[in-house]
Amino acid sequence: MEDGNTMSYIVDANNISKVSNVVVSAWTGGRPTDLIDLRLRPLEGVSAPVTGILVAGNFTPSDFRNTLKGDQMSDLIKLILDGNAYVRIQTNNAPLGEIVGKITPNVVR
Repeated sequence: MEDGNTMSYIVDANNISKVSNVVVSAWTGGRPTDLIDLRLRPLEGVSAPVTGILVAGNFTPSDFRNTLKGDQMSDLIKLILDGNAYVRIQTNNAPLGEIVGKITPNVVR
């Protein structure tokens, strides 16, 4: 978004079910550190099979947690541009992430 303090996201999936969480993570010390919750099971329930948009929305620095808490959007952007930010789609069968993918920026000019 144009205010420089809000980021939009869309996470597509193909035939995935029992999604418990969708999070933005960084890897530190060989373990994922969750930075932003895009979808939380306790709030939204476990999903039925999904093909298409799994989650979409916006977040701001007030949504940051763990090592990113209190930081600016520019700190997340640096993680993304450096190739250190990932989306993890967690399911009941794969709590560490059934799908893990590096975030690719889509810069609108």
